[in-house]
Amino acid sequence: MDATAALRVTPLTDLPVELLSLITTFLTTARSVASLSRTSQHLHTFVEKEGWRLFAQTRFPSLDIPPYWCDASRSLSTLSRNWDRRAFLARFIEPTEPITALPGSKKLAQWRRPRGQTMGFRPSIDSYEEWLGNRSIDRREVLAWSAGAELIVRVKNGQGGSLSTSTGTDRLCDARRDEFGNTIEWWTYKPFSSVEGKDDITSVNILKPPYLPDYRAEEFRREKIVISTANGDLHLLEIPTGANDNVVRTYFVTNGRAVSAASISPAKESSKQFLAANLSDGKIALYPVGTGSPKIEPLSQTHVTGEKRNCRIWGTKFLDDKHFAVGLGPSNQPIHVFEVRPEGLSKDPVRKFGLHSDDTNRQNERLGQQSSSVYPIVPLSAGTHAGGSEGAIFLSGGYDGTIRAHDMRASSAVVATYADPTDDSAIYCLLPQGRERVVAGTARHSLIKVFDLRMTGGRKYCYEDDSSTGPVAGADSLRNSAHHTRGDWNLFINPRDRYSNHSWHSRNSWMRRSAESSIYSLSSPSSFSPYVYAGIENAIVEFNFSSSSDPHPDPMFGHNPIRQTLSRRRKTEVLNLAMYSQGTDGTKEAMKLRVQGGIDENGRDGSRVLQGLDERWRDVSEL
Repeated sequence: MDATAALRVTPLTDLPVELLSLITTFLTTARSVASLSRTSQHLHTFVEKEGWRLFAQTRFPSLDIPPYWCDASRSLSTLSRNWDRRAFLARFIEPTEPITALPGSKKLAQWRRPRGQTMGFRPSIDSYEEWLGNRSIDRREVLAWSAGAELIVRVKNGQGGSLSTSTGTDRLCDARRDEFGNTIEWWTYKPFSSVEGKDDITSVNILKPPYLPDYRAEEFRREKIVISTANGDLHLLEIPTGANDNVVRTYFVTNGRAVSAASISPAKESSKQFLAANLSDGKIALYPVGTGSPKIEPLSQTHVTGEKRNCRIWGTKFLDDKHFAVGLGPSNQPIHVFEVRPEGLSKDPVRKFGLHSDDTNRQNERLGQQSSSVYPIVPLSAGTHAGGSEGAIFLSGGYDGTIRAHDMRASSAVVATYADPTDDSAIYCLLPQGRERVVAGTARHSLIKVFDLRMTGGRKYCYEDDSSTGPVAGADSLRNSAHHTRGDWNLFINPRDRYSNHSWHSRNSWMRRSAESSIYSLSSPSSFSPYVYAGIENAIVEFNFSSSSDPHPDPMFGHNPIRQTLSRRRKTEVLNLAMYSQGTDGTKEAMKLRVQGGIDENGRDGSRVLQGLDERWRDVSEL
């Protein structure tokens, strides 16, 4: 072989698809994939067909990603950067005109919060998101929450959607567009005979597509939502969001026993889907969902008890189609997992979990510290590319403020723990985002905690390597200050400038009560959505993980920076919150309080910007 032949390099265009696919898995940024696409027509075709899919599944393996790989890659890259830089816009949300009140389809100009109770309502939230086309702006988001005895539903269609969800021209006035071009419609549902305090809704669960067989028929579309109430009602509501205005109700028989919560199994076929309800007498009732009958009896009723007399059920969740978990307490083994069978739940748990690893169980038992309670339980998604058994790993939140990871396949009761060294508030709710991070709502101080679930060196994507999605400062300077965006952090949902708002001065103001509320519920439409919704006393807070000074925003917001897109009124609605790092990354950042500046305060002078964080963040010492 001569020297020329030995030095010959095979062009990328001559490589087989298998080798191109292997090379693509080593590309760490969306920018590098886009550069490969611009090399030649052949490689452009390869990237459009396979390259973006490989990038998204390799860099975000634990997320459930829709098959619109190019836009999904861009959205996920932008979202990952915003989470790392703690860039978000927060505001209170409530129904705004026009509002359709059901039953009766009455048009309301203004929504009023429930009145007559010493405490405000404790919202239960659920949401989902779907892509209706092949573009990220063709998204449809449905958000539902409880407000006392009333159910609130918001439907938001992306910029690619029509102004109305109906083909009828009489509904054109029933929708409005926000500043991003999304179509917003509001519905409320409250039975005429309901009474605040007695008929309060205790849980909200949306049946998500493809469980709606006619969900593409816009003029007949209905959102199917299961609600439970304190007076013992358990209903499947079909809320019309099209031209039809009749609410259809399916009754689940509870024999008048109060329902504290309900959970729906994640079955792909509605005929195999189950509803589990926590009844007041310590029983879990299991119902079939897709029967078509207007009245449904339970398949089984399983009595769940602990070893202590005052033990009660606090939370339940389907881990997968075949396993159902119950959190109770106080108990030495506060997590019971039952098998889901065609005839109902198994009589006895197939496994019980304590709150300590096997090595420490005996020691804690001697010290009398093992008994506790578990509130939320959530499964961790295996994602579209990560492999593994769906539902095998799940998280629990305890009264002691610790989040624990459990594995059905492991002999140990606990495989990992996540605890905040600065605060031990009880964990009331959990919102995992794949296996990347988990957001926790606590019992005190309106405090939200964010924990990174990835092991050291386990990050598949890092925005600091990609200047195409990085901030104006550039990737190099950010890489040198990466410690600011590592570790776990806490956020106070307590606006610093609340007293400048006249609504806070009233003695019974809902804002005043919400300032020190617990976080009762958390929801996000999808693992690739920039929105997170938090339920606090008497209010819902929306977090939009986007930067107000981002020159490369998520495509779903269009091409204009959010700071320029927001109206003056909306800018005043954006909350200025405070946060601090827990110091779990080993740096000296622990307990350093940071506060957000106004929406237009983006630190253009460069001297006050905290490197590695969004431009709105300020050190308290600088104020």
